Amino acid sequence: MNRILMTASAALALATFAAPAFADEVNVSGEIAVVCNVTAPSDVNTLDLTNAGAQPIGAVNVKCNSYSGFKATVESVNGGKLLSDDSPSAYSYAVNYGVGPVSLTSPYVVFAAQPGDTLSIAAAASAAGRDYGISIEGISTTDIPYAGVYADTLVFTVDAQ
Repeated sequence: MNRILMTASAALALATFAAPAFADEVNVSGEIAVVCNVTAPSDVNTLDLTNAGAQPIGAVNVKCNSYSGFKATVESVNGGKLLSDDSPSAYSYAVNYGVGPVSLTSPYVVFAAQPGDTLSIAAAASAAGRDYGISIEGISTTDIPYAGVYADTLVFTVDAQ
């Protein structure tokens, strides 16, 4: 019995004078940077300048992982005209992204995803990105169609919002 009392007294003494418990915390975090890019079709797209109908030139692929949204635009270097170094003639044209022909006299917003547009944002943020099929149509000229190579450059951009 004496032994039990001594053991109990020792346990009580240790419990009474034990070092206080301490807590600590570690914060962990990581960051994924905003990455937006656009891939345009190859630059070898020969158009039939006598055909005013739709002429597909490929698909533009947009990738952007900004949850706040993004804006994809296309701009014509020549203001929506096919020009030649050998001729004063010009051919106007339009670009179609499936919403109807659009003049490129100024930059055109192909697509803008707003915050909360989770379907569009998720598609663009995926590994495959989002494709926009494009065609050139409405090719016309009021000028004399002089011989020559007529060209323009389309510039595609995507910016996080």
